[in-house]
Amino acid sequence: RDGHVLSADAALDAYRQGDYNRVPTILGTNRDEQKLFLLLSSPHVRRIFGVPVALENDRLYEAEARHTSLAWKAMGVDEPASAMRGVQGPSVYGYRFDWDDEPDFLWVDLGRWLGAAHVLEVPFVFGRLSMGRATRLLFDPAREEENLALSRAITSYWTNFAYTGKPGRGREGDLPEWQPWESRGGSFLVLDAPVEERIRMSQETTTRASVVLGVAADPSFETPMERCTVYREFARADGVMDPEEYAGIEEGACLAELGPPSG
Repeated sequence: RDGHVLSADAALDAYRQGDYNRVPTILGTNRDEQKLFLLLSSPHVRRIFGVPVALENDRLYEAEARHTSLAWKAMGVDEPASAMRGVQGPSVYGYRFDWDDEPDFLWVDLGRWLGAAHVLEVPFVFGRLSMGRATRLLFDPAREEENLALSRAITSYWTNFAYTGKPGRGREGDLPEWQPWESRGGSFLVLDAPVEERIRMSQETTTRASVVLGVAADPSFETPMERCTVYREFARADGVMDPEEYAGIEEGACLAELGPPSG
């Protein structure tokens, strides 16, 4: 950060101070962002020559994906949106992409393995449900009309935002109203299919602090070490915990058993 092209302050501090270009903004995340990466890196996934073939422990896979994806949302959407809302008022919008209707492939439940993973919203935004050779793995022909309806809704919101600075009810005015962040009706819009039932406003916001508390309270984790693996990811990659907090959590057991987050 040189203080000219990029603020010398951390991004969140710059937002809180109003040290940025204050224009209407949409911030969003996918509900299962981390599943794409966990399939390729998690110890809870069996891989052959780098290709995922089975979940070794679906309980821990789901728990790790849930909490690390929430951390992504806290840092990438909720905290920045709240800071910007306090500075520029009701011209900040948030969304969460929840679509997880991938078909089964052989023995694989892709809706569970991938869900609403990173980058899967992009074909819907551009109105072309194609991912090259992966298209038949990701998009069920039996759900084509349902999926296209979601894509049309998303492009309608995006287009109206480009025209007016507000996504509103889309270009045709026929969609649920996408309200600004921290409105009475909710803070962000959930994007899912079928459109008539699942596009809605939600108040399910989170912070880095609440993400850490969520791991501690989650009964999916049966031992401190199972929680420690997620805490270590928070400290190592997500920036949710600083090294000092990581060193003291679970009475120091995480650091003692797993080592420092940079290890």
